[in-house]
Amino acid sequence: TATLWYSMNVACWYGLLRVVQRELLTVDDPSVRERGTLAAALLIFPIAIDGFLLGSFHMLVMFLTVAGLTDVWHGRSWRGGLLLGAGVWLKLLPIFGVGYLLLKRRWKAAAIALVCAVTIDATLSVAAYGWKTGWQEHALWLSQGAVGTATRQMEEEKSNDEDRITNQSTMVIVRRFFNERAGFPQLTLIDLSPTALAVMQLSALAGLGGVVLWLLRRPASELRPEDWAAEISIVLLTTLWFSPVVWSYHFTAAFPAIALLMARQDHEASKRTTAVVWIIAGACFAIPLARAGGHMLWATLFIGGQVALLDWQRTELNSDALSNRSRKSSPLASRRAAV
Repeated sequence: TATLWYSMNVACWYGLLRVVQRELLTVDDPSVRERGTLAAALLIFPIAIDGFLLGSFHMLVMFLTVAGLTDVWHGRSWRGGLLLGAGVWLKLLPIFGVGYLLLKRRWKAAAIALVCAVTIDATLSVAAYGWKTGWQEHALWLSQGAVGTATRQMEEEKSNDEDRITNQSTMVIVRRFFNERAGFPQLTLIDLSPTALAVMQLSALAGLGGVVLWLLRRPASELRPEDWAAEISIVLLTTLWFSPVVWSYHFTAAFPAIALLMARQDHEASKRTTAVVWIIAGACFAIPLARAGGHMLWATLFIGGQVALLDWQRTELNSDALSNRSRKSSPLASRRAAV
């Protein structure tokens, strides 16, 4: 069973690399796409192996999410919706992908994903537990798992299970910096009350959410292929930034964004910086205080900023090019230029 599980994760890792190289990256030169994918794979690989060895299916969820979103981008709504829906059923984090499709008004694909997730869940739950017990299990999961995890990090006055050093969610990092009872008083800047801490955490998440929504604000009709690639990469990063629990192997969600950055033509200095930042962040796994301070979370925020900057620069260049072409094609502009 362990061998089969490990093999499944390796196959999903290979599938993720293949989807990113063939479907997500938009560079015309195949060799550049291959090098970018390989560079990102080597940077992510130590974290990916951690996911292989655990009893985790996060790699499968990552593959389904990336494959589903890229399928929808390429017009394959049914297959994309089904893949994304299967990911949502396995682990709730891909629901950010459904939210993204709703934001882009891809109603059909979003509806297919939701129906797929609910259908699988209801069918298996009723078959295993029956209606009554199945409902009770879902209510227990919601109160103690999904909502309970966030509530404990905001309101718990003593160290709890989510405060473990292996957790690097945004909520727990804020808790460690602003609450001595999080278990790492060396990091505490000020010891806030539970109420003030909850306000601080929600403000951090709201601010980050506002930035993400602004980055994803453009309608689907205005997006070029490279814009889709950048936005899907950011959506995958949101599964890290807004999850109440983020273990080390969850950071494989940064793979599409790193591949996008490493597959750029030219920009060698920027690519080296990206690689160095990620390598240093990975080395900090050996420093307990750095882990408690969220070294990987900060690295993903840096990666997300790089992707956003890259997409903004491309947008500005294309806007300037369109403006120049418009002026050249306008007879009035030509006469004014002659005068």
